Amino acid sequence: TIQEFKTRKVIQHNHEVGNTIIEKTLEIIKESNLENYIEVIPCPWMVAYQFKEKKGEKSNGLRTFFLQEMILKGVLFQGIFVPSLSHGKQEIDFFLSSFEEAVTAYSKALEEGYENHLIGPIIKPVFRKYI
Repeated sequence: TIQEFKTRKVIQHNHEVGNTIIEKTLEIIKESNLENYIEVIPCPWMVAYQFKEKKGEKSNGLRTFFLQEMILKGVLFQGIFVPSLSHGKQEIDFFLSSFEEAVTAYSKALEEGYENHLIGPIIKPVFRKYI
């Protein structure tokens, strides 16, 4: 495995993919004036996203809506992007195109309310406190 990583420059490739995803999704978010509502956590190993309501609080409802929109476009997305060697230009372009469409829908959901556009229930944190 280590030899394969060295030969195929897997770490370099994954960093390049991660940095491209960070850069391009930030551009999409900025162009849509949603910097206050979609946050990119810029780690090239695992790019993560946070989704916020108008008051600036994290919103599981809006997160659910965004994940739903990405999945409807054919991208299995849980709010993170983990680069791999299999991600080439075609996969990156597909992700970014889907992301841009989901951002457009998110903007509308932010204004109109996401509740009437959800197909299923709002996601819940995996780790919850039970008292």
